[in-house]
Amino acid sequence: MLLTVKDARHLAYKNLKEVVVPEGYTSIDNLAFKDWDCIEKITLPNSLIHIGKSAFENCESLSSINIPKNVVDIGCNAFSGCKNLEEIIIPENVSTIFSYSFYLCENLKRVVMSDNVYRINERAFFGCKSLKEFVLPKSINHIGELAFSGCQSLEQIDLERKELYKISERAFSNCNSLKHITIPKNINGVESYAFAYCNELESIVVEADAVMAHDCFVDCPKIKVINITSNNKVMISNWGISAKKIVIEQ
Repeated sequence: MLLTVKDARHLAYKNLKEVVVPEGYTSIDNLAFKDWDCIEKITLPNSLIHIGKSAFENCESLSSINIPKNVVDIGCNAFSGCKNLEEIIIPENVSTIFSYSFYLCENLKRVVMSDNVYRINERAFFGCKSLKEFVLPKSINHIGELAFSGCQSLEQIDLERKELYKISERAFSNCNSLKHITIPKNINGVESYAFAYCNELESIVVEADAVMAHDCFVDCPKIKVINITSNNKVMISNWGISAKKIVIEQ
């Protein structure tokens, strides 16, 4: 049973701060609660399977929501602009984090997802500036463009995942708390501006024989050490950085 925009308005008018979606609904329509910036808490039914595009977009006061375990699909922009949302737990049946799903969730501090997630699409967590730690699922094989760009509190990211082959364009740009990054052996491509404007980045380890864009570390002024442990003939001089120490262990 589909919860339409009309149904959503009826529920929200009953209680403008807290909404309880009754059992029996299996799908929440696109745009259902979009721009309801007064809602602080939403309780979803265990019967729910699908959350539509922009279903909760710009619910700026929303700080708490449960995503039931039977949900398999969270649409693009579903929680985009939910500025007060602090935690999200992705159910095990979800395999893709679609584009803009948590775009500009500025207070999002904790994200939990299972190893069944294999794609994080473009701008999925763009501008989540309070996100300090993010554990990539072991199954991940795609991180889209600008997926984590602007995550200014992100302190570390482990890219050593068997199925992950590429770091997309600007994927981790403007992550101003990153101090170290390792490009592990599983990576065969690092695209333009992948780690650009990471103002606190100090050291890079390159373990991969990857094709690395000349501007992947552009405007990272604090890089001091580059350690190359692979056979990669990277043209460091083209990276636009002046590290104090370059170690090549080939």
